[in-house]
Amino acid sequence: MVLFATLEMIQRHIKKNVYIADVLEKSKQTNQLKEKFVSRLSRQLKTPLSSLKSLIEISKDPISFNEFKNNVGNISDVCDQLESVIQQLVNINKSEIGKLKLQAKNVNLKKLINNNMSILTKEAENNKIVLKNNITSELTVASDEKLISQLVIQLVTEVLDSSNNITLSIDAQIKK
Repeated sequence: MVLFATLEMIQRHIKKNVYIADVLEKSKQTNQLKEKFVSRLSRQLKTPLSSLKSLIEISKDPISFNEFKNNVGNISDVCDQLESVIQQLVNINKSEIGKLKLQAKNVNLKKLINNNMSILTKEAENNKIVLKNNITSELTVASDEKLISQLVIQLVTEVLDSSNNITLSIDAQIKK
């Protein structure tokens, strides 16, 4: 299946990055990697924190029950994003010491992608990027849900960092 191959590719990618980091001898190259990582991590943390602050400010004024429910849902989504960033850091550490284990279960891929894209919708709108999920709703795969979520967020974040005025479409199909 395509996603199993993707998980293998992710594991190879993680191992390759770890190997490259170990092999780097020049301090200039090491500093560049460190700066890039810290910059990306900082951005991934700042975005949900800014959203939380905005939602808290909005909630200080009298609002309807429906607006309150919507804000609570948004706060929950932002907390999920923060948790995902923290989990990425944990996974990097686990992969470096060889303790990263996959937790495969049946996952509705469309729902998973939608949940992750909704976290990044505001940032995408700021960059005039349209996010589209073209995956059929019945597509269920056996995969590690958290790892796929982290991958989607990381890939979409990289597109947001480097693009404006585009449409990002996510498609999936089962190859037999």
